[in-house]
Amino acid sequence: MNPVPLRKGDAIAVVAASGPASRARVEKGIGVLLDGGHPVELGRSVFAKRGFLAGTDDARAADLDAAIRRDDLPGIFFARGGWGAARLLDRVDLARLRARPRVLLGYSDLTALFMALQKPGDPYPYRYGPVVSELGEPRSYEPRSLREALYLERPRIDHDFGRGRVLRPGSAQGVLVGGTLTLLNTLLGTRFDFSWDGCILFWEDLNEPPYRIDRMLQQLRLAGKLKNLAGMIVGKLAGCGAKPPTAGWPIREIVLEAAAGTSYPIVMDFPCGHIPRKRTLLMGVPADLRTSARSLTLRV
Repeated sequence: MNPVPLRKGDAIAVVAASGPASRARVEKGIGVLLDGGHPVELGRSVFAKRGFLAGTDDARAADLDAAIRRDDLPGIFFARGGWGAARLLDRVDLARLRARPRVLLGYSDLTALFMALQKPGDPYPYRYGPVVSELGEPRSYEPRSLREALYLERPRIDHDFGRGRVLRPGSAQGVLVGGTLTLLNTLLGTRFDFSWDGCILFWEDLNEPPYRIDRMLQQLRLAGKLKNLAGMIVGKLAGCGAKPPTAGWPIREIVLEAAAGTSYPIVMDFPCGHIPRKRTLLMGVPADLRTSARSLTLRV
């Protein structure tokens, strides 16, 4: 499935699939979209609050389904992350969304929705980048990579590793998939899981101490998810250091132990995730990872 570009003048639906969003921050983000020439349609539950959710599951699902049914809304951008998108997967029309690809933008908790749309041999493109509540805060994201991922002005998108480290050298080709590690684990054993064999897996997370990172990676290992990857890219792991009195462990060693017995290249600290100046990654597309050139090339 080829990625579709966002075009100047395209209308964008802003919906809340996860946690409640700050009205001021979302309105600033909407202002950025309007200034960019994009009409915005706001979901009814964007500013709702039900505990840690943006309103009830039914209300959030209704907003997302309404956007999916609208053929005149090429873009669906998400207000914020948090938690809650996985609760909607059996409530929204994923088949219809797959039948007509949209420009989906979000990260973190939206991993659940993005990965549920994937099928082996027929990946669904998505943009793993800032949520709408961050668009009005310039330091939250890297503008060039967001523009490149949204508008697809060139047949390829090139990313360098920034200050990323090569844990294991090599080159790899495969579809780039992934997201937040916690949500990747959440889908294991559900009907929304799929084979990652031959894929380049990207993952990152926030505020998870090393023992939890290890626990999640070992769960993926035991489930066979890491065995047949083409490559692995670990994003920035903000706040993932040890929290006393629990002992720590170098995460690079945790990653290498989880991938023991494999030979694919592994890169760590790629500048994407829950960080300032985050890169936006076009996902669900063929990718070339070359550690010798310190480059990740995404084929549009």
